Amino acid sequence: MARLRKARTEEMGAQAHAALVELGAGCAPLLMTVVEKEKRAEGRARAVAVLELVTDARHTRLIAEGFTSRSASLRTWSLGRTAAFPDPELQAAAESALTAARKRKAKKGEEEELDAERRAAALAATASGSLDGLPELTALARDDWGDWGSAVRTALEGARGPEASAAVVATLAGERRGTVAGLRLLAGCGDASALAAVGQHLDSSDNSIRIEAINACRGIVDGDPPLARLSAFEAIEVAKKWKGRL
Repeated sequence: MARLRKARTEEMGAQAHAALVELGAGCAPLLMTVVEKEKRAEGRARAVAVLELVTDARHTRLIAEGFTSRSASLRTWSLGRTAAFPDPELQAAAESALTAARKRKAKKGEEEELDAERRAAALAATASGSLDGLPELTALARDDWGDWGSAVRTALEGARGPEASAAVVATLAGERRGTVAGLRLLAGCGDASALAAVGQHLDSSDNSIRIEAINACRGIVDGDPPLARLSAFEAIEVAKKWKGRL
């Protein structure tokens, strides 16, 4: 652990990394302490790299202990990591963490750090089944889908159902970017009750909207991931097939 934190050479860090990964999840509590207390960003990053390899869905309750840490680094990592493994038992804790993150005031130079914590808290809350984080996830779906689409989709699976469907369907009638964002969200959280609203957009003359409607159908009906690319011609043909299925 000390070698991982200090890592005066690349080889030193690599050896420590390999040894800790071999130890497995048992070293996670100590690694979380490193993320919490290490002042150097490089040391925290090395600890996080190991944590990402030794933790999984079996450890969400352990990881959630970091939600209330005094360290923003540990709070953000813990929230983001649990969001990758939807766990309804974390809903109350995740909602509290999101409320706290929204109330915090960023000191000068720490605005990006607070934004990262709020995103992570919104993801964690959504993954637990809460709808409290939908405003933040909607913003990501609108403005930063390329970087955050996969994480948002994973978290949304924890909230899939009629309540989430109703909340997001209500946003589809707005301006173009809002419609695109809403369809992206429905691919992860929508259920059969949203299909009628989604189906209306399969005939859209806007190819981006048509593609996102197709992807929403894929997610709702088959649980399939979004199609990365579709030409306008391909989208028209796939949309026809979906209209036949719906």
